[in-house]
Amino acid sequence: MTSPKDPRQPRKNPALPDIEKLMRNNWQGFKTAQNHSQRRGYLMILNAHIESWLNEPEFIRDLEDAPAPIADGAAGLPVNAELPFDQRGEPAAEAFFYCSAGGVTTELLSKADLDADPHRAFRVPGFVVRLYRKIYATPNETRMHFSSDEAFERHISTATTKTWPVKGSYDVLMDPRGGLDGSRCRRAFTTKNQKIAVKKADTFAEKFGIRFLVAELIGTEDTH
Repeated sequence: MTSPKDPRQPRKNPALPDIEKLMRNNWQGFKTAQNHSQRRGYLMILNAHIESWLNEPEFIRDLEDAPAPIADGAAGLPVNAELPFDQRGEPAAEAFFYCSAGGVTTELLSKADLDADPHRAFRVPGFVVRLYRKIYATPNETRMHFSSDEAFERHISTATTKTWPVKGSYDVLMDPRGGLDGSRCRRAFTTKNQKIAVKKADTFAEKFGIRFLVAELIGTEDTH
């Protein structure tokens, strides 16, 4: 998939031609309908497509200003909990977090927290949950967000993330506020080399105005 050089550059909204094709098909159906009831049905559908077209902008950008609002209450988070993406740099002490396959994370947890609550992973959605150790978060605050999952994939090659994560790998995760709805982080890169992961995170952060996190995969837990 070819991506524009600058994700902030406006481009024609690809949804409009798709809606217009549906409008033409429904209009054709209306003209060939055999009775009033059929014609009414086609016009009702056509009207819905017209409303959809009117609600679409002429141009869209893959990267929009401002972070997406963070989702509240994900994974049973306590009030005022520190999330993995809240603080830049390296954590002052070892810090861990669970992450679902869909990108929902817990708050940061100490080793003592993990030992005190061995069933914490079961409160994260999904059947298989990853346990990460936070290594590094980029220094910038998130000030942009991708307008869709497709936009994210146009500008960040996810070839290295198609396989299942391997214990001991270093994953580069995108701040949930850099996505469309602020509810989940996205895995943008994975490598066995920590320095490469940190460099990749810094590159992404500078290019997209979004905070990225490097985390070491400690293991996975089956929560069936």
